[in-house]
Amino acid sequence: MKTHILHRTFLFLLAFSLSACLGPKTPQEVTQAFWSAVIENDAKDAVKYSTLTDTRYYDRFSGNWDEYTPSIGKVTIDKKEAIVVTELTSPANSDMKNRRVITYLTEQDGEWKVDYDRTKSSVQGGALGSLLNQLSRIGEDLSRQLEASTDQFSKEMDRMGNELEQLSRSFEQEASKTIDKYVDELRRSIRELEESIDRALENEDKNLSENDKRSLQAISDKLEQDNKNLSEPNAQVIAESSRNIGAAQQQLNTIENRSLDKYKDEWHEFGKQFAEDMRKLLEELTSDTNSHGAKQYEL
Repeated sequence: MKTHILHRTFLFLLAFSLSACLGPKTPQEVTQAFWSAVIENDAKDAVKYSTLTDTRYYDRFSGNWDEYTPSIGKVTIDKKEAIVVTELTSPANSDMKNRRVITYLTEQDGEWKVDYDRTKSSVQGGALGSLLNQLSRIGEDLSRQLEASTDQFSKEMDRMGNELEQLSRSFEQEASKTIDKYVDELRRSIRELEESIDRALENEDKNLSENDKRSLQAISDKLEQDNKNLSEPNAQVIAESSRNIGAAQQQLNTIENRSLDKYKDEWHEFGKQFAEDMRKLLEELTSDTNSHGAKQYEL
């Protein structure tokens, strides 16, 4: 009897060990398993293959994924981070659209996990769609709501810069072409913001404290340097400019001087225009990544 029990225990442990070894290991395998779980609405497996720690936090990306079919596009691995272009094909004869998203993964304790929060951002428009929603809340007055939105603006600009850098690593040549297409618009927004700040310094000189002047001049100088850097653009330079624009908007909003109120509306508009151009750049870059990277693996 004991021999029989030991034999069954051994077989169970062997089967468990083999199933663990045969489970999804690579970023593309984990991505496939994760999205299969999402499509089947299997919260347990969605947590298992992602950075989520509990099924309570699983929300299926607030969407309906029934009968979608996942497929893997280009895979880019950079140390402990990975980007997987993911095609989600809608059911035949349905009115649902095909989806293209970036699945982000991170390596934790030797295992690849889908970064749920970053992937959710990609599903909902990347560092992209949520930004415009936040910007639309920016009003004409300098209320607490504006302050909160400006803070969010800075965070989203930072996220867009990070996303640009990662996407550009996925396909360097195509990224350069897309960047060249948008760099003039980005430089124009920076230049207009810089010139508006310079006008405020000149026209409101008597109404500004020395501290206000120093703050405005420092922001203007930084924007001027960003514009110069963009004369030889690359993903890193634009990403840094994106972060600087976010920081500039935050700094400008902290200057409390009523004589600047009429300029602050301009500054927000120029910042929003820069963000819109960044959004378009990232959307095209993501689209290019999918069209050029489909069915390719870069390990």
